[in-house]
Amino acid sequence: MSGSKNNTDEQPTKSEVGCQHLTPGISQNIRSTETTLPAVTRSIMTTSKPTAYNADVISVDLARLPEPPKPEEILGTKASAETAVGQGNPFTGNLWRLPDLLQREFTEDWVIDGLFCRGDLVALYGPAKSAKTFLALDMAMSAATGSSWCNGRFSVPKGRTIVYCAGEGIRGLKRRWQSVSDYYSAEHDAMSRIITVPLVPQLFEEGVAPGGVSQFIAAIKEGLPDEQVDLIVIDTLNRASVGANENSAQDIGVILAHCAEIQKETGAAVMLVHHADKQGITLRGSSALRAAVDVALKVDPRSGGRFQLICDAIKDGERFDPLSFDLFPIQESVVVNWLTDEEETPGKTHVDRVLDHLGLHPSDWSSSTDVSNFTGIQKNRVCEALGRLERDGRIESSLRNPGRGQSSRNPRVFRIRQQAGGTDR
Repeated sequence: MSGSKNNTDEQPTKSEVGCQHLTPGISQNIRSTETTLPAVTRSIMTTSKPTAYNADVISVDLARLPEPPKPEEILGTKASAETAVGQGNPFTGNLWRLPDLLQREFTEDWVIDGLFCRGDLVALYGPAKSAKTFLALDMAMSAATGSSWCNGRFSVPKGRTIVYCAGEGIRGLKRRWQSVSDYYSAEHDAMSRIITVPLVPQLFEEGVAPGGVSQFIAAIKEGLPDEQVDLIVIDTLNRASVGANENSAQDIGVILAHCAEIQKETGAAVMLVHHADKQGITLRGSSALRAAVDVALKVDPRSGGRFQLICDAIKDGERFDPLSFDLFPIQESVVVNWLTDEEETPGKTHVDRVLDHLGLHPSDWSSSTDVSNFTGIQKNRVCEALGRLERDGRIESSLRNPGRGQSSRNPRVFRIRQQAGGTDR
């Protein structure tokens, strides 16, 4: 009885029978633990283990085992190394000895002389409603026309091709371009060098919104096959990074990598129009963005409806002193008006400054609070100026909601007096 009960050398255990049933055919019992053969067990075992499963006994179908790798696949060969070099290895030819590097001549293809070159990464940022877009349009038109920028402070070597990607304010973009074109007296050829795209490329993740980086690059190459693109403006970074966490250095790293891809494939400088942080001090989000840009330009709103352009960072140039500008009305929009040193000293009265503000958007209604917030003039003085201008017949007033009584929620609002046929409330 004892012999028939313990003769395990002649009869398989229930576990062995179960495994052989799982893998029929030519098989071999491998005595091991399951954890030492994860690849084998995942390949040949089903998710439902046999009832008599024993982790110490695994039956393997030798016919189903993968072929072992060849030695040259593990160690590599001269042929495989040569193949890797010949198939777009970016390091091939880029191992420079110092004497060779010092003898190389690197050309700087300035888009705006002394400010940024083709291939640079530029950030233009500021608080909301700080004229960032107007400034970007002014810079783009200056580059396209080959006109000096900022009252001649920066020269533009030649007319450049600009791609302007607009993610915000699409409806008003036509009026803005028309005004800045008139301001620069731009001719047709120069205007044709500005290509407007009514959406922005997605720099973080393709598929979350229309237009990924690869599609954007392909569209430029297909649509402008014979043109050298010099500057690509992306307005704004927030609209171009759907799904990204601006405070994450990792997410910003993905965005920067996609910017680098655009720079590499087009050769153009890339300008990101972005928002400032809550304090209005630096770029919103991770500090990795500011660390990566070649040039950082900050727009700082000042009192009296004026702004300052501040060079926050520049890698291959010298920081310039803050430059002042205001917005000047032309036709149905406004343009950047750079101020001379004399003009930077406030000389206008409160009445003049209030009238200038209302003249920016002649048909729009503004309350005394609106005017005070924008110009920086104390509210009581704004009210005095508005009263005087209305008595002189230069502006008109109404209630924000004419059908209701005046209150803090329904204040009196003002605008430039409209000519006959204008819109009435």
